[in-house]
Amino acid sequence: MDALVTDRALPGRSFSLHAGSTYMQSVWKTVQLELQAAVALALPTIPPERIVWESPPDASMGDLALPCFSFAKELHQAPPAIAQRVAEQLAHHPMVARASVVGAYVNVVLDAAVLAQRVLAAVAEAGERYGDAVQDHPQSVVLEFISPNANKPLHLGHLRNAFLGEAIARMLEASGREVHRVCLVNDRGVHIMKSMLAYHKWGAGSTPESEGVKGDHFVGNWYVVFAQQAKAERVAMQLPEEQATPLETEAAAWLRKWEAGDPDIRALWERMTNWVLAGFRESYRMMGVQFEREYRESDIYEDGRRIVADALARGVLTKDAKGNVIAPLKDHFGMDDKVVERADGTTVYATQDLALAAAKEAEFHPDASIIVTGNEQDFYFRQLFKIFEMVGIPGATTAQHRSYGMVELPEGRMKSREGTVVDADDLIGALEEMAREEIRTRATSAEGEVVVTDAALARARDIALAAIKFYLLLVTPESTVTFNPKESLAFTGKTGPYVQYMHARCCS
Repeated sequence: MDALVTDRALPGRSFSLHAGSTYMQSVWKTVQLELQAAVALALPTIPPERIVWESPPDASMGDLALPCFSFAKELHQAPPAIAQRVAEQLAHHPMVARASVVGAYVNVVLDAAVLAQRVLAAVAEAGERYGDAVQDHPQSVVLEFISPNANKPLHLGHLRNAFLGEAIARMLEASGREVHRVCLVNDRGVHIMKSMLAYHKWGAGSTPESEGVKGDHFVGNWYVVFAQQAKAERVAMQLPEEQATPLETEAAAWLRKWEAGDPDIRALWERMTNWVLAGFRESYRMMGVQFEREYRESDIYEDGRRIVADALARGVLTKDAKGNVIAPLKDHFGMDDKVVERADGTTVYATQDLALAAAKEAEFHPDASIIVTGNEQDFYFRQLFKIFEMVGIPGATTAQHRSYGMVELPEGRMKSREGTVVDADDLIGALEEMAREEIRTRATSAEGEVVVTDAALARARDIALAAIKFYLLLVTPESTVTFNPKESLAFTGKTGPYVQYMHARCCS
């Protein structure tokens, strides 16, 4: 966890995970201060700050130890005699079960019952936050995760992103940070136009409601239709891969019209985007994820253009032979140059990412800004963070990229354009049904009668979510995961359902 937010990422600012104190540490500190005050009564000429407790080398010797060597010269007394004075004073303290002298040391055994009362009171006061660190001035972290494209539903890979992001957020909060969960919705670009164009041509006025399909799934189906139709055109016209088909050319033209504000295209875009966003939010609720702020690319990309234009005017960015605006990374950092705006004036991901970084800095002024994505974007973010420095984005040095490996199926990688992606909703639904079947199996009597309550069946959703969360979080983020639904639902071994089972046993 220390690797998540490092001092290197925050020059001049400490970001140690161990800063602050937990509720348990607060109890322990209070006990030590009380005993320190008791020792001061025995040694009134010794400043309290010099009375420093240690941990005995062997737990059988006690809970705390006080060395008395450093007091001998000032008190003109042998350390063992000083230790005896201290032990006699501590013996009357309500927190102390026994105080014994071993050479120059006072070993203290605390009264377990009194300490337990203190700890349980702290537990009751803190509730679910017990064990969390307490910071007087909590550092702020903006955590961006999931950030889907608004042309298809969330898939299995997004689940890993969501659960990693939420896990990081909770660990940071437990360490005393103030975490702002944010999401970027990529709701513009040629990929969005592809779903729109396919729906425009072949949708015949259908809607998610008329088809009985969740909004993000409905729009995603048209993205697959576009890919299939474009592939058919390529085969029929015998076009090489590098040449756009007529359908692909039309989608690019739609993007230019969208950016020019074409009212018909904008109206269709607004309608279809709202379908997708409604579907996303339903999925987020099911997964237990909630965002403080949803940024939309369509709202900020023009700010990105202004940042690019300003940097171009200052000579920080330049143009290549094709007229694209580029960041000359090769000259400055020895890595490939990066296009930040196309020659025709349309924007790219880097354009809006410049604007997003500026927006997050202006809104939250964070000590760290963390972005969680798949590791296929590792090089892109190395480029992007260098561009932040070149352009002068405030807070550029606090940006961090936390990546994770791909999630594969037993039969191989997922491909959204070919319709072979495992949708997140469908996967959770399938796991939920498998959990119900397991519940029915375990509730079958010796006579073959199924005795299961509606409440037990309702828990299947919780079991399904635990199964996939635990499975995806069990391995290191950098690893590629081959997701096996049946293994994830096992009620024995290292699985989410087993943790739930043991929790239920402990509660009973």
